[in-house]
Amino acid sequence: MKVRFARSAQRDIQRIYSYISNESPQAASRVVTRLSELSNALADHPQTGRATDQANTRVVVVPNLRHFIFYQHRW
Repeated sequence: MKVRFARSAQRDIQRIYSYISNESPQAASRVVTRLSELSNALADHPQTGRATDQANTRVVVVPNLRHFIFYQHRW
C-alpha cells in the first residue's frame, strides 16, 4: 500500500519544519523525519490509529511530540 500526503498535510509539514528550524534545523529535520516514518508505517499497519467521528478517518498521536496524524485508509 502507498502513503500519499494531502496538499494540506504537505503544507503543515513545511510549516512545522520552518517553525522549529528557527531554533534548530537539526531538530526540525528529526521531527519531520519522525512524522514521515510514522506516516509511512501506516501503509503496513493501517489499523494503528484510533477511529474518529469522521467516516473512514483515523488518528495517531505522535509519541513525545505535540502532533497528530489524521489519515484515511482506502480499502
